[in-house]
This record gives sequence, C-alpha cells and structure tokens, in this order.
Amino acid sequence: MANNLIIYDSEIAGAINLISTYAESLTNMINSINAALKTITDSAINDNAISAELLNTAKMLEGLKEPINMLVESIHDNCMLFLRQIDEVDQFLY
Repeated sequence: MANNLIIYDSEIAGAINLISTYAESLTNMINSINAALKTITDSAINDNAISAELLNTAKMLEGLKEPINMLVESIHDNCMLFLRQIDEVDQFLY
C-alpha cells in the first residue's frame, strides 16, 4: 500500500475562489441592507429612537466587512503557503 499524499492544487485554488466570491456576496448584501436601512430612516421613519437603532444596525453590519475581508486574505495566504511548502518538499523528495 502506497503512502502517497496527493494534493490537487486546482481544488485548493477553486476553494479560494469560492470563498472569495462568497465574501464578495456577503459584502454586497451588507451594502444593500445598509442602503435600505438608510432609505427607511431618511424617508419612512419619524421616530428618532427607531431611526437610531436602524443606523446602529447599519454601523454594526458595516463593521463586519473588514473582518470578512481579513478572513478571506488569511485563508488565501495560508493556502498559498501550504502549496509552496508542498512544492518545496516535492522538489526535495523528487
């Protein structure tokens, strides 16, 4: 029985792309929700307390965008590091 580990670079690259696309979709959703919340507070809500809560929600959502981007960058960097390390070991072994 062979003890070979096979790494499919293309699958890792595909996963990175899928995660990046999903993160972009999340960011777009946050932007859409925030735009809707702003429209509601500007034109449909006359209660200051409700408007303040909606604006706080928008601010909280906006705060999620940077951690999402940082997570995607970290995933990308770690996957690329893993692939480089595998390539280095392959060159050493073969």
